[in-house]
Amino acid sequence: KDSASRDDDQDQAQNNVRAINTELIRREIEIFSKRIDRYPNDLKLKYELGSRFVRVKNYVQAIPLFQVCVKDSRLATGALTSLGKCFIAEKKGKLAKRQFEKAAESVDQLDEPDLYKEVHYWLARLLEEDGDQSSAEHHYTEVLAVDYEYKDALSRMESLSED
Repeated sequence: KDSASRDDDQDQAQNNVRAINTELIRREIEIFSKRIDRYPNDLKLKYELGSRFVRVKNYVQAIPLFQVCVKDSRLATGALTSLGKCFIAEKKGKLAKRQFEKAAESVDQLDEPDLYKEVHYWLARLLEEDGDQSSAEHHYTEVLAVDYEYKDALSRMESLSED
């Protein structure tokens, strides 16, 4: 990566970095799959494997892994959020909205501020698409109360207020 950033021949170095990253994720998926075969009740391993599948945009394989991880209270909010994002990628808005609603109930602003912002942001986006402006505004307000410059939450909130 350092070589790619300072090298004159950046194209080749960047191609090498991409190839190495692709190989790394492929190996991580292989290793986590074998570990899950060995330890089928370890939900943390399933969560990690699901996260790797998301990175390679293999949402169909990630969804069942995250659904199982919801049973672990330590992983539940992150798993619900990841499930919601997988459903968005799979164009299943109603399922995504339900996952974010569950996650919004359990996420704690002080313990997990980044996850809190992400959950409320995506829930607001889905509510906005459904035409529920007042609920969308509420969730954008939750985001802006924690981070005033989070993504495009402010501009979306202002456009809702104008309507």
